[in-house]
Amino acid sequence: GLIVSDATGMAGLGSWMTRAEFVPEVIAAGCDVVLFTPTLAADIATVEQALEDGRLTWARIDEAVARQLALKAALGLHKNPPVPRGERSRSKDRTFADDVMARVPTLVRDRKGVLPLSPEKTHCIYLVSEGIVRPMEATPRPLALAEMLRAEGFEVTEHEWGTPVSPERHDLLLFAFAEESLLTRGTITLDWLGMNGHFIPALKRHWHDLPSLMISFGHPYYLYEATHVPAYINAYSGIPEMQRAVVDAIMGRKPFR
Repeated sequence: GLIVSDATGMAGLGSWMTRAEFVPEVIAAGCDVVLFTPTLAADIATVEQALEDGRLTWARIDEAVARQLALKAALGLHKNPPVPRGERSRSKDRTFADDVMARVPTLVRDRKGVLPLSPEKTHCIYLVSEGIVRPMEATPRPLALAEMLRAEGFEVTEHEWGTPVSPERHDLLLFAFAEESLLTRGTITLDWLGMNGHFIPALKRHWHDLPSLMISFGHPYYLYEATHVPAYINAYSGIPEMQRAVVDAIMGRKPFR
């Protein structure tokens, strides 16, 4: 029954009140463990002051401590040596994770029968992607999607970000975006200019000329700006396991749920 906070330094909490105000309120509301204290001594002083002025009760503190001790006892941490933990079954974990991942990809639309893909139907793929864009990392990480598709028998041409998108002589135009939404990124948008590197090619929408599919492995609202893209999938996460689940779905091996 232990309740643990998320990171208490996040603006979603700090925008409401000062730390000296919210730490006692978080505990009084039932949270037993407060994560990410910038200064432990200051947080302890805050709790002590709240006990003095009545914002917190010793009964609530005792309840929180009892839950922490109960969890430690359940894990055998009070014994010397501690109770050994059983080995996890990685194969069972993998099966469970794969099953969860298979349920996630959402086929929002396929208006022109683009799916399922196959090397016979759309052998040559033109892939447009900036990679995995994360707010806490300075440069994007590459997606594994291109290599996954090559392993399936597709010929994949990877677009160089910042140069004109040129999918001519290809069978499929595939946009794959993996941008994570966080408060520190007030706006996520389809950066046609950054993608193409110049104003004129940034105006071109190639999905009228050849089969096109847009996949988002993150921010799920690109259809507001790509209203007429014929096929669109939301997958919500850029981790390799999710990319694999999407490949299975777009090739028809697993159903979209």
